[in-house]
Amino acid sequence: MFAYELDHIVIFASVDAPEKAHLEALGVQGFGGVTRHGDLGSASTSFFFANLRYLELIWIDDEAAAQVNFEPLTMNTIPRMHWRTSG
Repeated sequence: MFAYELDHIVIFASVDAPEKAHLEALGVQGFGGVTRHGDLGSASTSFFFANLRYLELIWIDDEAAAQVNFEPLTMNTIPRMHWRTSG
């Protein structure tokens, strides 16, 4: 048996997450704002559920800062975040 538990799901969104409108139209309640991740160059907005799990829509807010401070912490995340233009 694994001691791991799912706490949230991350979706790579467009800048400022216009995708959130689709969730709100379905009645999903948003966190109510944007969280900027300091010098990482990323930002997100979240939707929490009754079981304390949440869905996070994340995007690159500052490409230069993300290349320096975010990408080294991840596994090729920035190129994957550009899936809409890179395929």
